[in-house]
Amino acid sequence: MITEGPHNQERLIPIAETFTSIQGEGSNAGTRMTFFRLAGCTVGKRFHQAHYGGIHSDDFRVIQYPSYVNQCTAFDGRTFPCDTDYGMKERLTVAQLMDRIPKGVRWVSITGGEPLMHMDAVRDLVKALLEKGLYYQIKHLEQLV
Repeated sequence: MITEGPHNQERLIPIAETFTSIQGEGSNAGTRMTFFRLAGCTVGKRFHQAHYGGIHSDDFRVIQYPSYVNQCTAFDGRTFPCDTDYGMKERLTVAQLMDRIPKGVRWVSITGGEPLMHMDAVRDLVKALLEKGLYYQIKHLEQLV
């Protein structure tokens, strides 16, 4: 925990980005929701610069990657390219995150990188969401591959 005052301790959560959009995948596709992308990933590493021009596989060919491409490893050992920028941009409290949920939005997606590497922060966030009567989904890497 990070102390913000003599009697006030509140966890600061590393955030890559927050935004509100329409969910484009899964059982909640078409639902307006706020996304909290937590920073960091325990399964990825940066590709070497030589790989940025394109990746070839038996299943796909990618021509161009942005500079933040990572090589990730699935739970079964397969590697794959990940173009999600999960680098930390800011640190926010649960209250600050809650303030970023627009009025009328009932769903929040907690995603990453790998959001479950911040389990204590995710518990705090889920508790706050439930107290406000909001719904949530947690997307982690093993669900996506």
